Amino acid sequence: MRMARPPREKWMVFYSTPDFVEASILLALLKSAGIPVVQQRTGASVYGVGTANLLVPRERLDDAQRVVDEARNAGEPKEGDNGHYGQ
Repeated sequence: MRMARPPREKWMVFYSTPDFVEASILLALLKSAGIPVVQQRTGASVYGVGTANLLVPRERLDDAQRVVDEARNAGEPKEGDNGHYGQ
């Protein structure tokens, strides 16, 4: 089931980076947390030169920031954390 997107004027740039891989990781992280997110790329993406902007609905900016902060502060998994690490 596809999430309904808020009207375009209610979307805000949440994160901007020249690293398209980083943007893709954050895009997947936010989507997995249930936060609507779209990516806009500018520049010559064929060579990875340009900017990737992640946009989220204005009312979800705080949620998006919390999800990213929690992921960055989580640290590396320890043996046994996910049932597969270290086996």
